[in-house]
Amino acid sequence: MLKQFLRNLRAWYNLDMMGWKSVLVYRLQAIIWGSASVTSTITGFVIVTVVYSVSSGIPGWSYFQLLALTSLANITGGVFTYCVSIYSTVKSMRNGKLDVFLTKPLNPVMYTISAFSSRQAATAIAGGVLMLCYSLLHLSVGLPQVAYFLVTFLLGIILAVMFGFAFGMLMYVLFKNGRFGYSLLQSLQNATSYPLSIYGTFGVALFTVVVPFGVAVSYPAEILLGKLPPLAGLAIIAFEVLLTLGLYKFSMWVLNNRYESGGG
Repeated sequence: MLKQFLRNLRAWYNLDMMGWKSVLVYRLQAIIWGSASVTSTITGFVIVTVVYSVSSGIPGWSYFQLLALTSLANITGGVFTYCVSIYSTVKSMRNGKLDVFLTKPLNPVMYTISAFSSRQAATAIAGGVLMLCYSLLHLSVGLPQVAYFLVTFLLGIILAVMFGFAFGMLMYVLFKNGRFGYSLLQSLQNATSYPLSIYGTFGVALFTVVVPFGVAVSYPAEILLGKLPPLAGLAIIAFEVLLTLGLYKFSMWVLNNRYESGGG
């Protein structure tokens, strides 16, 4: 199993490198697209700064704490955009072009995700990382908290990507169209730039169970900032793993049982 996983990972890497080469062929276009992607980080920084300059902000959250949360949302959103393209994936499934990916002796989920990556989102990820580092310089965070946070955050990012892909599979099964699916999820993901508590009980449930972007952003941020006890972190890790596996199984089921190939 480990050998198969490493082969899939190597194929993902090689395909991603080929994608980067195709993007960088047109360097001016790559610079323009990359500049457009980083605006989400700049916008997030400006919004938080303006809010705290004209008001006391969100109760229980300092300026740099909310800035850290916003940066995590930007990183997650960047990775989500980088890996998930619901419209392109569902379109390829509808016209049968996905057949060529499924004939490869590789994991169809991993291979399909890597085939439709949007490399321009890399600048949004980099901008989010820089803003996170800036905010952490002004916060008192211990190394154990950082280590605990990294586990939950990395698992949360994998969960967010797997959720986006599985949502695309659901769009294919229900509508054979993914045009509005990505825009919907992008809007919901942007909502996690703020503490889930402001959305009330319904919002917490929505962003935890139904659309688990809160699990990828808000809960890791609260662990990093010491707002959640260690036992809660263990529960979040278990939930992330179980939900990711469930979404992966669903995606494999769609590809193996519900996908109609170009040959009928």
